[in-house]
Amino acid sequence: MAWPGWLIAAFLILVSIILMVPVTFLICFSCRGTECTLEIKINALPITLYKKESAFPLGKNWPDFKKSKNFSARKIQTLKALFIFLIRRAKMEHVSWETRIGTPDAYYTALAAGWLWGIKGFLLTALYRYIKSRNSRPPLMRVTPVFNLVVFDTRFKTVFQLRVIDLLLAGPKLIFAFFI
Repeated sequence: MAWPGWLIAAFLILVSIILMVPVTFLICFSCRGTECTLEIKINALPITLYKKESAFPLGKNWPDFKKSKNFSARKIQTLKALFIFLIRRAKMEHVSWETRIGTPDAYYTALAAGWLWGIKGFLLTALYRYIKSRNSRPPLMRVTPVFNLVVFDTRFKTVFQLRVIDLLLAGPKLIFAFFI
């Protein structure tokens, strides 16, 4: 008669182990001219759970996107709180953001490169402010001015891990933000 107790204990141990499994997210966004690509890959252990790569033109779909999405101030605040909740629990493995920029005039290229350095520094500082794990590698940030071409290329890549329990805790908040 003692075997149901052992069975329940084994089940609870298995559930506890599954809740602690890290889920790895790889997000890569790149723009070359007016063509952009977004790649998202989600792995748990050696299993790929989700993989999607999509290409889209920059700016052409923005009016349609604005019409299709109804973002109220309350939804944005809820999403911000959800983002901070998840980012505080994330373990950042890799963050890189590389940009090449060039304009017809070298003076404006230098100004644009300086502005980009400032914007990137601000955004990455805001991101790393919420990350609690101190074993994260510092981000790779590069702005390359191109003085002889008109060009704008950017590539942002990040790899981070969250535990299954963190995702399960965030799920109801996301459902509440969009459906209630």
